Amino acid sequence: RFKTVLEGIAQRGGQAVASLAIIGYSMLEYGTSGLAIAVLALSTIWMVLGLRMRRGYLDLFRDRLSSGRIDARADIPDLDLSALEQLLRALNSQDDDTVIAALSMFSLYRRSHIVPALILYHPSSRVVGKAADVLSQTDRVDVSGVAGRLVSSHDPASRASALRLIVSDPEQFRDLQEGVEVRDDPVIRGMLVLGRFNVGELGEDEAKRELSEVFREASAEALCGLAQAMRANTSSVAMWALVEMASLGQPELCSEVSRSMAEVPHSSYLPTLVHMLGLRIARPEARRALVALGDEALRYLEEAALQGELQRRVLRHIPRSISPFRGQRAVDSLVRMYQQIEEGYVRFKVLRALGRLLADDPKLSIDTQFLESQLEACLRRMILMIDCRASAMALRSRRRRYQHPAMDLLIDTLRGKESNAMERFFRFLAIRHPRENIHVVFKGLMSEDSRVRAGSRELLDNVIEGSYRFAARALVDDLTDRDKLARAAYYFDPSAGFNPLDVEASFMLRLRGMLGSSSETIRLVSDYVVEQLGMDPDAHEEGYDNALDPDLFAQPERA
Repeated sequence: RFKTVLEGIAQRGGQAVASLAIIGYSMLEYGTSGLAIAVLALSTIWMVLGLRMRRGYLDLFRDRLSSGRIDARADIPDLDLSALEQLLRALNSQDDDTVIAALSMFSLYRRSHIVPALILYHPSSRVVGKAADVLSQTDRVDVSGVAGRLVSSHDPASRASALRLIVSDPEQFRDLQEGVEVRDDPVIRGMLVLGRFNVGELGEDEAKRELSEVFREASAEALCGLAQAMRANTSSVAMWALVEMASLGQPELCSEVSRSMAEVPHSSYLPTLVHMLGLRIARPEARRALVALGDEALRYLEEAALQGELQRRVLRHIPRSISPFRGQRAVDSLVRMYQQIEEGYVRFKVLRALGRLLADDPKLSIDTQFLESQLEACLRRMILMIDCRASAMALRSRRRRYQHPAMDLLIDTLRGKESNAMERFFRFLAIRHPRENIHVVFKGLMSEDSRVRAGSRELLDNVIEGSYRFAARALVDDLTDRDKLARAAYYFDPSAGFNPLDVEASFMLRLRGMLGSSSETIRLVSDYVVEQLGMDPDAHEEGYDNALDPDLFAQPERA
């Protein structure tokens, strides 16, 4: 970035310093021999420094090539002749990753026209595929000619890469039609159909019909090759074919289709790309294609999540797929999803995505009122879980009948929900106070070292504000459950009105609330407890005006 400025300063500054040195030397009257020795010494130093800088400059490219990847976000100096020589030399490397990285740099610098077409004869199909991607960016006539000889290759991936280059050249495609000998190959058959459509020999409906026949007869491996061959093809038939192949539901095929869609993203791919988020192998490329589509894809993702028609395995990956969009619109979209989606695990993923977005870009904003309401909701949920768990533990310890594995399961479930509520509380707190290292505080509170926990509580005291400050402080302190509840009672007391002496009746009233909870986990475990122990929670209803509201057991309220 500063190369031009530095060169200007160094050149002019060096000239000025040299002029002053010459004038100063002439005033000292040491003679020409002394001047010659000084010039020789300075020239030697200059040559040594130049050689050392050149070595470091070229090492920069060697390191990038050896790592097997190129960071497109980096500000890389312009290529000079020495760097270009290093890239061309890297194409002869025995390491495939080095060759692929060199090809990526040629593409990054828009020097694809320099890449030798003979790289298509490389023995690695990965290198051939990358070379086809790079060479397809040029209009060179020699590329399709070399690619034509690969059509008969025994490697399906190399054959697909060659077909991708040939179909884009009408003249080479006509030669392919006349000379191809392996028409039984599904990849060649499919690309011949696509090529005939491109040159106007087939109509769209007829091309789709013939491709459908290929899909029915081809193996999964052949379809993967066909999807790869269609990469970067923008014809309507090619886009239709990619969507149709993705609908077959084969994971490996969906992965290849997602890569092809990511090369030239199109809005017609949106439903298919969202569906492929449920497949781990296809998810990275599907996300890359969605991000490339911009605001249109962001709106589609939000609408699809809020409509409630997505499968759970897809819905849970929507938040993480929104976070790469960056910007205020992504934040607003995630907030709306958190407010409207009911499934707890998905909302937790939304919260993580929000935290990641705001941590990467502190300039983004989020409604303070929303954050405060969620902090209070998480805190109230923590208190409620502690209250119910303490009641269950008291009943189990005093009544032999309730010393049952079902009660142990309920207690462990409530403890897990309490832990989840605490984590949510600190994640929201980290968003509310982005300049504070809340994650370190939370980790310290989980430490087994009492001094670390005490230090974390001290830091927490200086961060938390509002009416819930002392209640939050009590819940993270080293106190018994009853002491925590007593200190937090001024803020929220879920058991107000219950008889503390009648542990069975108090627990039954809590159990009634859990049985009506909108939290599926709590509801199912409570049903199991009632079934295993033959309980009748309604039998203890009389004499109490207060019963726990089932809504308290739902996920933190949506504000």
